Amino acid sequence: MNLLRRFASFFAPDVPEPLLSREFAEANIALRNKQTTELLRLANAELVLAKRQISAHEQWTEAQKKEKYSEVSEALQMIGGGSWLPPGRTITAKTAESLREAGAPAGVVRCVEQLWDLELALEDRGWVRELNLANFEFSLFGIHRIIALCRLYKIKNPLIRRGVELSGFYVFGRGFSISCEDEAADRVLQDCLASPENQAEFGHCGMVAKEEAMWTDGNIFLVYFRDQKIGDLIFRTFDPIEIVQIITDPDDVSKEILYQRRWMSQAFNVHSGTVTPKAEEAWYPASGYEPADQPQTMGVSNAPVYWDRPIIHHKAGGLAKWHWGVPLAYPAIDYARAFRTLIDNWCSIQAAMTRFAWQVETQGGIPAIAALKQSFATTLAIGDGGQPEQNPPPVTASTWISGPGNKLQMSKTSGMVDSPDVGRRVALMVYMVFGFPETMWGDASVGTLATAASLDRPTELKIADAQERAREFIQRVGKVILEESERAPSGKLSEAKRKTGKAVKDVEIKVTFPSILEHDIASQINAIVSAMTLNGFEPTGIDTKLGIGLLLQELQVENWQEVLELMYPEDQYDDLMDRTEILAHQQEMELAPPPMPTVPGAGGQTGAPAPTPAKTAPGQPAAPQQPKPKSAKPKRSAAQESAMIARAVASLNNAAKLLEARKY
Repeated sequence: MNLLRRFASFFAPDVPEPLLSREFAEANIALRNKQTTELLRLANAELVLAKRQISAHEQWTEAQKKEKYSEVSEALQMIGGGSWLPPGRTITAKTAESLREAGAPAGVVRCVEQLWDLELALEDRGWVRELNLANFEFSLFGIHRIIALCRLYKIKNPLIRRGVELSGFYVFGRGFSISCEDEAADRVLQDCLASPENQAEFGHCGMVAKEEAMWTDGNIFLVYFRDQKIGDLIFRTFDPIEIVQIITDPDDVSKEILYQRRWMSQAFNVHSGTVTPKAEEAWYPASGYEPADQPQTMGVSNAPVYWDRPIIHHKAGGLAKWHWGVPLAYPAIDYARAFRTLIDNWCSIQAAMTRFAWQVETQGGIPAIAALKQSFATTLAIGDGGQPEQNPPPVTASTWISGPGNKLQMSKTSGMVDSPDVGRRVALMVYMVFGFPETMWGDASVGTLATAASLDRPTELKIADAQERAREFIQRVGKVILEESERAPSGKLSEAKRKTGKAVKDVEIKVTFPSILEHDIASQINAIVSAMTLNGFEPTGIDTKLGIGLLLQELQVENWQEVLELMYPEDQYDDLMDRTEILAHQQEMELAPPPMPTVPGAGGQTGAPAPTPAKTAPGQPAAPQQPKPKSAKPKRSAAQESAMIARAVASLNNAAKLLEARKY
């Protein structure tokens, strides 16, 4: 500005200095005002953009909240007659109610509620609040909400559904067998589990459903109805949503004793054909809990107590001292939702980009553009129903013909949007929860033949762990079946106990699962044959009957036990004698000199070479061959017999070790 003033004074010396200063001052003010106005305009534009970004973020956050709320609402609708806290009732209200019941003044109640809210507000910062909440178990409403969400995602989310089904396939896909060495106890077990009343619970579909329930519910409440006279049991499963309270032993929090159940019964009127819901409440004892004092009603509502209907509670996913199990699929819910949102967004972008399939380039100017627009435009009027299309799109394999300057080409969208494979890391978080490799979710490109044939070791161990968990549950149910049959006056085991004196506590229940992996049958058969013959020619390793039984099992012969019994009747087969004779015969063949062939007609004289059979003339029948004479077996000494028996006993011990190693 000073430079301009000197420049003006040089060219206009007659103009007074004050006038020049005033003009330049006004120009300076106008320039600064213009700069300020421009800065304000830019600031306002940035403010508007920031507001729009904040608004978009708030809308996105609100959309996320609405989506979660809709999922929760949808999950709650699936529950039916569960027990839920009224809307707006929180833990603070429960605390206030307990204080009111204790006779605390109203002011104290309000003070406690406000302090609780303030503590939550102060601690709502990252790890502090999470560590504080980790010291407490989920509330009843929280665990029921988690169960509802896991059930919903098992139905509608492909990742969760696939993982839950995979676990059911591998644990119970090939069935299981339960048995006892005691014949009477085994018969009681088989009759109870195979009865038509219990097939819904312990059949193939029932056991697969229980394994899937570990992922969606985390809890199984199995109730059994018993016949006090003969000890027969009928099993049913309660919905975990219906169980509202679990009471434990005051001296042992891990020992459950009572369960409170609330449900909605559906009373059907056969005359009107209507169903009337009715709220019900009852208490049930835990299996094995039989106190001396057994009241018929309990609680403020005088709900009945069904002491003759105990409950077996099986849970997973929670911590050691928690009353409730947590669904095993719960850690995968957030990542399954994120992956689904990613795929949905990618599909939306792809749909938006493919809205314009062709791109026309012309040099004819505005008239040519208008003509092209007219030629491609539709003739259907919005709201004019029934009007046919007079300018339909070209059919397949049509030809585009145009003059110079017009060009038609496909719109290129490749590389403009990321592939959905960018969400693989998110999907891996879901796979991690279920413990199965990525190939089992449909992507065979990341697998190899070795992986498909062997199954990776961590996955195999995870399935084995799930089978062990199921084995403990089945053995617990089996013990209940045997105990109830033993203590019933006319029970089958009570009669057997009076005869043999053997109690149920001494009976071992075996639950066997087939092999997790399908091995090569040919290699398995070769291994069994090698174990039987020890790579020799006679069965000297595993006993013949035992080895044939293993072969029948490997070949998956139905009723192989009956087939084996027909081949080797128990009253006609002695494995020790059979083995002893085989070993003795082998030793005789090794010790005895080879017999010399005898000459027919020579009176049994040995030492002379046998004559060469004469050749038969062509067309003449062959002369019958004489049977070879049997050589006399030398008698065994006492030392030889003792050595053979010792070798037979050693072979039997080796066979027992091989059988022990072959257990599943």
